[in-house]
Amino acid sequence: MIHSAEPMVDITRRDETTSKTFPPSLEALIAGLNPEQLAAVTCPRPYILMASIPGSGKTLALVARAAWLICHGSRPTKLVALAFSRTAAENLRDRLARRYPTLLPRGRTAGFAVMDRDDSRRAVKRLIRDLDLHEDPNDLTELLDRAKRTNSQVLAALPDGTREALTRLIPAYEAFLEGRDALDFADLLLVPVRLLENHPDIRRQLQTRWRHILVDEGQDLDLLQQRLVQLLVLPVDGLASDDGTSPGLTLAADDDQAVYGWRGGSADYLLRFTQLYPGGTVINLGENYRSTPEILAPAGRLIAHNERRLRKALTTQNPPGPVPEVRQFTSDKEEAQYVADRIAQWVAEGVAPVAVLAA
Repeated sequence: MIHSAEPMVDITRRDETTSKTFPPSLEALIAGLNPEQLAAVTCPRPYILMASIPGSGKTLALVARAAWLICHGSRPTKLVALAFSRTAAENLRDRLARRYPTLLPRGRTAGFAVMDRDDSRRAVKRLIRDLDLHEDPNDLTELLDRAKRTNSQVLAALPDGTREALTRLIPAYEAFLEGRDALDFADLLLVPVRLLENHPDIRRQLQTRWRHILVDEGQDLDLLQQRLVQLLVLPVDGLASDDGTSPGLTLAADDDQAVYGWRGGSADYLLRFTQLYPGGTVINLGENYRSTPEILAPAGRLIAHNERRLRKALTTQNPPGPVPEVRQFTSDKEEAQYVADRIAQWVAEGVAPVAVLAA
């Protein structure tokens, strides 16, 4: 955080012709950025997509962007960093209950409970028994969540038997939630989305209160989360503006890491960024700080097979390292024994630490 009481120093950035004054902490942060990160952090556009590769420091750039905005007049209380986690859900629950209790779904009070995924799974298992359904509870729990997040669009692609079971389950599940004064994780997104869609006065109020939205891991956003970001950022009339009357957006994401399609995440949101946010720009963060050239080369060749993607170069200034090995095994026990033997060998040779990544 940048503190206003901090002494100021006068410096001139290489991309500026006039002298700028920054706190020493921000100057140190800016000095550690590469040219692409610096361009993203200091970009004057209202909507910015930091199109990143793994290990490119996108979260660092996002933090530097927040510090830059604060240093240029934005109050910290006017910035929102979005995280779709359980902690964020609990915070959202408290705010909804305190500020908009009359706008909660039917049967919910200001003291409503939040059902996590395990709670939902237990409820679905009970309802499957009550409704005499025969589908797998885990599968139906995931499909139920996806149906709520996609306005039931997922139903059309399901086999007839599964679609019929889910069609019967949804109203029973919603009645279960209402009877227990509870919302699940999907509801914690549905409620504010419907609130902002149906109450433009509240939407304008929040847009006046929050002047810039920062989102990390944007490739993981599902349709409902994407819609929430749009409602928080785009003006009520739907037209983007450059006059500062609507909040800005900085989104850090890597479309090549969009691996949550099974739960609704979609990289199309990133590919259409400048269409969804007119006046926006895409800045590529293509320098990797984590891996060696020998790792990046095969990764780049593999990623190049993705047909719909934001084209990004994978580069690094790290020194060379060993060539990666690909091995096949006939069983998981054989694989585990090989890994254990190699680790023992490396430790004996003084190679440490050793990390094991399991997919």
